Amino acid sequence: MRTSSRRTAGFVVALVTLLFLAVSANPAAACSGHCYGRVHWPSPNAPQNHGAYTVINVHCLKVNNTSYFATDELWVADSTGSYWTEEGMAYGAPRTDRYWFWADQRPGHPYSEHDRPDLPHALDTDYSATIEYAGTDGNWNVYQNDGTPIGTSTSNFSPPSGWLDAGSESTAATQHVDAKVKSLLWKGTNDAWNTGWGGLYPSTLQSQDGYTTTWITQYQSAHITANTGGC
Repeated sequence: MRTSSRRTAGFVVALVTLLFLAVSANPAAACSGHCYGRVHWPSPNAPQNHGAYTVINVHCLKVNNTSYFATDELWVADSTGSYWTEEGMAYGAPRTDRYWFWADQRPGHPYSEHDRPDLPHALDTDYSATIEYAGTDGNWNVYQNDGTPIGTSTSNFSPPSGWLDAGSESTAATQHVDAKVKSLLWKGTNDAWNTGWGGLYPSTLQSQDGYTTTWITQYQSAHITANTGGC
């Protein structure tokens, strides 16, 4: 949600570097840089795709110091994890409250974030997030709530995507998160939607630095928590 402080460096390093992946984990350490609790489906395990969908439901999302942030969101990236489009709910930097956003990292362009506090972002409410190939090379459309267009990432990576993630990211020493990513779908290169992030090489769960990530329904919905006592 903010140039280098949110994802320009943190997302790429975390995605490309080998990270601890488990069905459920609960490390005690605070975030060092960027940390994640999410459903993780990187290349080469993820199928080639034209986008992804999830339903975001946030019960708690907060940081004690709003120089930092925490999110619950969806990512669609190229097979290297270098370029991506993302969408979801956030709390903290560069704002001081909770809000909806979308952002991208494109070839030859700096990280760009589009904060949308005007869009719905209530707690304990289902909001769908969709990112899908727009039909023109390098363009990816972003939707909230089953078809409401909120932006287009232009001149981004050419399809297909080869990397999908859904869940929470934070830079805070103490983040307070209780959130879900549900009804996970991915869109094939034939533009047909597929249920669940499973298959021969399915997605896994990632938990870092205070996060706990567990399946609600395997390969379909997950629950992410971190330091929930502050909510």
